[in-house]
Amino acid sequence: MGLGDLLSIVIVLIMAAMSWRAEHRLRHAERLPMQWGLNGKPTWYAPRRIAVAFLPLLAACTFILLAVAQRTTEDGNGIATDNGRLIFGLSLIAVHWFHLHLAEKECR
Repeated sequence: MGLGDLLSIVIVLIMAAMSWRAEHRLRHAERLPMQWGLNGKPTWYAPRRIAVAFLPLLAACTFILLAVAQRTTEDGNGIATDNGRLIFGLSLIAVHWFHLHLAEKECR
C-alpha cells in the first residue's frame, strides 16, 4: 500500500464522516435534493440515506479504479499519481461539502 492508497482511504473516511454528520443533522428530512437547476431550485430528490452516501461511495469506487490503473501501468504512475489523487480527493471533499451545505439549506 502506497501513499496514494493511504490518501484515498483518508479522503473516503472524511467524506463518510461528513455524511454521517449530515445524516444526523438532517434526520427530520425524508428526502434530500440531489441536483439543482439554473434557477437555484432542486430538480430531483433522493431518500436521505442514499443522498448522503452517494458521493462517498462514488469516491471509493473511483479510487479503487485509480489504484488498479496505477498498478497496471509499466512505470506505476500513469493517470493515478499521488498528487493527482490528492487534488482529485480534495475536489471531491469540496463538492461533497457543497452538496451537503445546499441540502441542509434547502431543508431549513
